[in-house]
Amino acid sequence: MEAQQAAEKRNRLKEAFLKSQQEAKVQEEARRKAEAEAEAAALAEEKRAAEQAAQEKANAEHWANSLGMAFAPVAGTTVWFGTWDVRVQDYQAFIDATATIETEHHWFGKDTQRNIKREWPVPSFSQGPTHSAVNVSWDDAKAFCAWLTTKEQGEGKLAAGQEYRLPTDAEWSYAVGIGDKKWNGTPKEKDGKLKRYLSQGQSMATAERGGELQSIVERG
Repeated sequence: MEAQQAAEKRNRLKEAFLKSQQEAKVQEEARRKAEAEAEAAALAEEKRAAEQAAQEKANAEHWANSLGMAFAPVAGTTVWFGTWDVRVQDYQAFIDATATIETEHHWFGKDTQRNIKREWPVPSFSQGPTHSAVNVSWDDAKAFCAWLTTKEQGEGKLAAGQEYRLPTDAEWSYAVGIGDKKWNGTPKEKDGKLKRYLSQGQSMATAERGGELQSIVERG
């Protein structure tokens, strides 16, 4: 009888021990799972914060207008430069928007209308919509900037006092990295100095535009 009772006691102790081990295992698995979930949540939050910071930095350093033209600030100036030349599709929007309708009256029949667009000489080479706009005169370039200013002020994209315009020689100097160089002379003379400066092994972007249209936006 005593032996049976002892055996039953051992069995109960064994079951209790196994049960406690199982509970400890379940608790350990739950703890590890909670830690993994917390770590994953922390990593996700860290990634989200990093992406948000990167986006905020990008927004602060780059800005796009209604035509999709990208602009970035230039150190040493109060203006934002286009990060690429005005594209064919950008200038074409100006050409289309400023077209006028001319009505011709005929005594022998119905009046006819013609769509009159600003003259824009076709280059001798083929171009796509994202290629740089060429064969643009100084006056037409200024007209493009004035049109875009009026358009985006009306759309609320630009505030009063902000405008698109062509860069000055001094602003170009800062844009190509020589704004701190005390080089006097005309833009052509400065260009020659810049080429000699580059030939000495300096690394910077040049501003060789070859008649292409580059605009800036005064956002101050």
